[in-house]
Amino acid sequence: MAAAAAAGPSPGSGPGDSPEGPEGEAPERRRKAHGMLKLYYGLSEGEAAGRPAGPDPLDPTDLNGAHFDPEVYLDKLRRECPLAQLMDSETDMGEFCSQGVREGLIVGFVHSMCQTAQSFCDSPGEKGGATPPALLLLLSRLCLDYETATISYILTLTDEQFLVQDQFPVTPVSTLCAEARETARRLLTHYVKVQGLVISQMLRKSVETRDWLSTLEPRNVRAVMKRVVEDTTAIDVQVGLLYEEGVRKAQSSDSSKRTFSVYSSSRQQGRYAPSYTPSAPMDTNLLSNIQKLFSERIDVFSPVEFNKVSVLTGIIKISLKTLLECVRLRTFGRFGLQQVQVDCHFLQLYLWRFVADEELVHLLLDEVVASAALRCPDPVPMEPSVVEVICERG
Repeated sequence: MAAAAAAGPSPGSGPGDSPEGPEGEAPERRRKAHGMLKLYYGLSEGEAAGRPAGPDPLDPTDLNGAHFDPEVYLDKLRRECPLAQLMDSETDMGEFCSQGVREGLIVGFVHSMCQTAQSFCDSPGEKGGATPPALLLLLSRLCLDYETATISYILTLTDEQFLVQDQFPVTPVSTLCAEARETARRLLTHYVKVQGLVISQMLRKSVETRDWLSTLEPRNVRAVMKRVVEDTTAIDVQVGLLYEEGVRKAQSSDSSKRTFSVYSSSRQQGRYAPSYTPSAPMDTNLLSNIQKLFSERIDVFSPVEFNKVSVLTGIIKISLKTLLECVRLRTFGRFGLQQVQVDCHFLQLYLWRFVADEELVHLLLDEVVASAALRCPDPVPMEPSVVEVICERG
């Protein structure tokens, strides 16, 4: 026997052929370990009642079972939970839907978006800080779209899906829409100021860095005026991608042919030019003041409407008003005055088509030329036909 045991198992036998082998002992070890875990953690209610572990497939109160019975489930719920507890649960759910979902999530998001967008309007710096003008325009359009449709749709959908109750205070739709519209207005107004300031800087430097007393007789339009027209055209295209055209007043047939002479007004062009003489400065100043009394007052920073024409009108008003104020601080020679006359005519040829009322451009450019003439010791204007030829060639 000892020799047979020492010789090892017979050739036809193996570990799996005997229940005493390692594989036969593994299930027994697992059962023992499982039993020890049960002793440590305790039995479930089903196992304590003698039922097999896991959910009962025949349980009518199992929401995921095949034999679920809603009447039995509700009856069990009523027996286990008192009515006051059920009402408290319903109240808690209503408060969660109205205050947590509607007010905390949806309304909170709209408030946060508007506050973040308005923060771009408070950026420091002469040119609007690091905020690109295109971002201001996009955010303005976004807030306007929220005001017109998105806020009303999202809140209505939230009220329907989450059954928001009226017993809890909620933010009215009109309040959120008003906030979004005000944010859009502030952003668009800031966009107009930033773009108007960029063009104004070019005009200001072009006036301040030039020696107007020693200027040669004008033969071309200055390059800065061409740049102003190009930038204005680019802004017109950019705004037109996001906003509608807007309303313009009826244009006159001679808008592109009008030329400027010294002290010419939009309604009385050339009437006062022949009466001007350098020996009568008091009469000239009086004449200029009388003309200003009857000219239309221009509000440079008037409210901006949500259309392309209003935006471009605001930018052009800021730019030309800056040009006017810079001209009033310089002294011009005869050819310097004529160069201003050529530049203003070139601007009038192109800028009138961008604004709501072409008379606005005429009034501002008339005042620019008149101010240059007042600051000129020898104001001899250029012939209108020559001005037209120079501008057409430029």
